Amino acid sequence: MNATDTRFATGRSSLWRAWARLSVALFAVILIGCSRYEEIPQCSVVIKEGFTGYFKVSSNGLAVDQITGQTWYRCNAGQRYQNGQCVGQALHLSQSEAMAYAEEFSKASGRKWRLPTQGEMATINLSECVNPSVNPNVFPNMLVSNYWSSEGSGSNSLMGCATYTYSGNQFCRELKESPLPFLLLVN
Repeated sequence: MNATDTRFATGRSSLWRAWARLSVALFAVILIGCSRYEEIPQCSVVIKEGFTGYFKVSSNGLAVDQITGQTWYRCNAGQRYQNGQCVGQALHLSQSEAMAYAEEFSKASGRKWRLPTQGEMATINLSECVNPSVNPNVFPNMLVSNYWSSEGSGSNSLMGCATYTYSGNQFCRELKESPLPFLLLVN
């Protein structure tokens, strides 16, 4: 083997070692990233049946947060509360359509309903469990999805704010025209 062949073989060997180290590092990052959810239990498993925490729930489908005083409709918009469950199909609307729905719902019900803010959505989030990260005794049949809030992105007028109910993560990078479910609360 001449000097050129030796350098080529050494270079290929170094490249192979670098690739192997990079592969191991990427695999470790993937495992660490996935494990953060493995340790957090599902809310439906850890929350005892009937436990509503700081919410006072009623048979008419309302839940009053006894800390903030806010009154929430317990079902997704488009569903109705019946015999302890949410029945019907949840609506998936753009952010502007969801706000228009809240106005129509207000006229029909005689109460002023609206979409929650990001801060209000955070008040129903439970950090100790996931899938979805809300109390299933208060919000039955909650979807694992991005849910609209009433807010828009401060940096892009085409984007709105949403909460991912699996974990409660919030962001303002959802296209306002995306069809998403949403909750309503009394103004």
